[in-house]
Amino acid sequence: MPLAGGCGRGGKRLEAIPFRKFCFTLALNLGMSVKRLLTEVNSQELSEWWAYHRIYPLPDPWRQTARLCRTVMAASGNYKNLPDEERFIPGQVQTQASMLAELAKLKG
Repeated sequence: MPLAGGCGRGGKRLEAIPFRKFCFTLALNLGMSVKRLLTEVNSQELSEWWAYHRIYPLPDPWRQTARLCRTVMAASGNYKNLPDEERFIPGQVQTQASMLAELAKLKG
């Protein structure tokens, strides 16, 4: 899937553009910015990475951390109803007050 003008822009949400999200994931895994990735990696190699990612998904650090948090909670034995992994993955900026309220709910 060759690129024509980068991964796309235009105010769309990142989740709505899977290839754009992939660019961020690949850049993170390679230790570079998306801008640098798109400058240094040609269209053919990026297309090969995209194909590889569709077969063998690249690690998602947020997902890995969420899974680890949930596992630690389960091992502690203090929680009757474990929250889903999604609860540990940030979806929006949280105020300190709302974060403390959510933590209080988990302590239940």
